[in-house]
Amino acid sequence: QERWVANPSIRLSVKLTHRIHEYKLSCCRFSFLFRWVKKLYPAYRAYQNGKETTLNKDRIKKLLDLGFEFDVVSNAKANTNLHALFEVPFERRLDQLKKCKEELGHLQIDYRYNKMNNLGGWALEISKQYKDWQEGNKELSPLEEDHFNQLSALGFEFNVFAQPRSKRSWEENFDAFLEFRTKNGHSYVPPKYKGDVRLGKWADTQRDEYKLQCEGKPSRLSSGTYMTKEKFDKLQNAGFVWKPENSQRVWPE
Repeated sequence: QERWVANPSIRLSVKLTHRIHEYKLSCCRFSFLFRWVKKLYPAYRAYQNGKETTLNKDRIKKLLDLGFEFDVVSNAKANTNLHALFEVPFERRLDQLKKCKEELGHLQIDYRYNKMNNLGGWALEISKQYKDWQEGNKELSPLEEDHFNQLSALGFEFNVFAQPRSKRSWEENFDAFLEFRTKNGHSYVPPKYKGDVRLGKWADTQRDEYKLQCEGKPSRLSSGTYMTKEKFDKLQNAGFVWKPENSQRVWPE
């Protein structure tokens, strides 16, 4: 499995195939290499998320030394990579975090939040770097140490990590809403809530579903997930804000 390191012709091919989506090398005697390289991208993403994979720190270093480029997408919808995440000046990231803190009252940003130059993806990567440093797997430059100190002083806890992707039930989202209400002191969950992207989408869906009910239109959701009077009453009793300007609602007869 390590022959690619010693063989000059394969080393050259690695350099040529690090952009496999551009070159599409899938023939000749290097077809096995094409298939091997194609598997490196998901393996590297798994490694970044702390999952068991065929890659390790030493193998990644060897690939990088050969000129291999890992296009890591922190969020599929963001369509960006690690290089793009850190192209945004650090001072601008600080300003973005300050705005988030003013709005949320904390800096627990959802890693899926891809607005503000993919702030969630950046927070995820900077948390990983901090964790690597804490575990002795990374040496800091004076500039990086200064950045970490500034982030700590702002209240950033370097605890933004990807969670296992699972679908929340309606009840789980409702519990998340109750936690939001307790933490923030109000019940209006904005559609694009930075602290929990899924909660923001869920809240917006409840508003849309209620509107469809009032208009006598069919639900857009599958059976078991659409709005019912029981769910409406539960939200209403918990103080759910349907619209910021007017929260008084009744279930349509």
